[in-house]
Amino acid sequence: MIKKPPSGVHLSEADVTRLTLDKSEQNRSSVAQKLGHQIDTGLSAEERGIAEDILRSLAHDVAVTVRQALAESLKSSPNLPKDVAQTLARDVEEVALPILQHTPTLSDDELIEVVASGSELKQTAIAQRPNLSATVSDVLVEQGTENAVAELMRNGTAQINEKGFDRALTRFPDSNKVHGGILERDTTLPNKVTARLVTMVSDQLLDYLVKRQDVPEEVAVDVLLRSRERATMHLFSDEDAARNDVLELVKNLDEGGHLNGSLLLRSLCMGDLEFYEAGLSHMSGLPLVNARLLIYDEGPLGLKTIYERSEIPLMLLPASRAALNVVRETLFDGAEGDIERRRRRVLERVLTQVDALNDDDMDYLINKLDSLSPIDFLTEARMLAGELPHPQPSA
Repeated sequence: MIKKPPSGVHLSEADVTRLTLDKSEQNRSSVAQKLGHQIDTGLSAEERGIAEDILRSLAHDVAVTVRQALAESLKSSPNLPKDVAQTLARDVEEVALPILQHTPTLSDDELIEVVASGSELKQTAIAQRPNLSATVSDVLVEQGTENAVAELMRNGTAQINEKGFDRALTRFPDSNKVHGGILERDTTLPNKVTARLVTMVSDQLLDYLVKRQDVPEEVAVDVLLRSRERATMHLFSDEDAARNDVLELVKNLDEGGHLNGSLLLRSLCMGDLEFYEAGLSHMSGLPLVNARLLIYDEGPLGLKTIYERSEIPLMLLPASRAALNVVRETLFDGAEGDIERRRRRVLERVLTQVDALNDDDMDYLINKLDSLSPIDFLTEARMLAGELPHPQPSA
């Protein structure tokens, strides 16, 4: 016989009578909902004991809909008995998911046990929990499915250490879901993680990456280089499409707080005049045509004027002016791989001819030079002299 519930639990006499006489699934579900919603009200020790007995009975009800109604009504309760929480968490997915996603009384060990069970939906529910501990996050990253790990990455309150991010990228190197989840986090990402993402994410996510304000300057430059290489690889039907691509990149970099004089100087030293022009146009607020007139002014005032208008430190002006001259004098040779060869030539000339670079910019450019394939100068000289044919682009 079912005991009468305590007065603090708002089941009416009619509810109790129906529960005793009407054993229908619908009636039991209704009682489960009412009891679940009222368990957090002020109860005496005796009243709470009676209420918990009813909860335990309903948690083992043969009808899934009854247990589901109980789980949904109790999911956020801090007073849910641990044994009832464990019972519901191990139940079928329809019952367990709200408990796994919300119930605060489940321990890390209990959550890890569920993760190990292999159910993707249960893993995903755990990944969505608020304030998930680093311990559970590590296990999810190691054992979770792609969807579960993506949800974990997207959960801005979950504690994830640098090792966890790194392992997620290693397990799912081609997953837009996982990469996108990381980029959607509103917490600061470790520098090594953002640097690794630059080489892994899709073109669409690369545009999103540059909008993040926690991207270090060195990584922002790498994003710029990859974006510009992507643009070079694309066969645009007209010049307007190419121009729109670089203008969109400039806008995204500005939104992320990465568009500055140092970034423009580094891009210029890598031989990218188009981005340099677009960046100065955007920062100065001048139309591209007007910006170009100032950039290529033969006198001393043009470049200085647009730098002042763009609020770029004038200490960068000597290096920028020298690098600009080097880039304009260093042409493409038209053979296969000429983009990288020109970039290397520009870097070598900038590093040997430009004295005004600061240490950070100098170190960055030296590292970039080291990463490029060495030029066979003898072969190149013989090609230029006409002694050897230029390599032809691949079909």
